Amino acid sequence: MQNLDPEMLKQVQERSAMLQQRMTEMRIEGSAGSDDLRVTVVINGKHEAMAVHISPSLLEQSMEMLQELTASAITDAAHKLEEQLQREFLSAFGQ
Repeated sequence: MQNLDPEMLKQVQERSAMLQQRMTEMRIEGSAGSDDLRVTVVINGKHEAMAVHISPSLLEQSMEMLQELTASAITDAAHKLEEQLQREFLSAFGQ
């Protein structure tokens, strides 16, 4: 097994800590629906839900529509987050 360069190990640890901090601060928005019938979800870089916004007019629609739009908004936010995390990782560790 190769010996790890202490300086390289220190850089990896620093970059990992920086990436973890950026993930905590990150806010990603996902949405589904039209202007009048919209669900918006905000998650952080650790996949934790921070906010959910539902258009008031959507509450007059069926429960099924609300559930479908909510699931779609969560999926949209998750996909956007994965793309952002990939960019952040590449930026931190270069590739």
